[in-house]
Amino acid sequence: MRAARCAESPIQIEGAIGLTFEHVIDQHRALLREVVTSWPPDAGGRARIVRNELDE
Repeated sequence: MRAARCAESPIQIEGAIGLTFEHVIDQHRALLREVVTSWPPDAGGRARIVRNELDE
């Protein structure tokens, strides 16, 4: 969770990916939606992983 709240996007994205696992995503969905909205559309493939998990 600390990494997902980091100001540096690459670290934030990696932290967010760790919160998308099936057994924890529901607990962190609000935080994930918050950080995803701060990312630019071209944040890259790793950011797309998080976005896709939230859309499922």
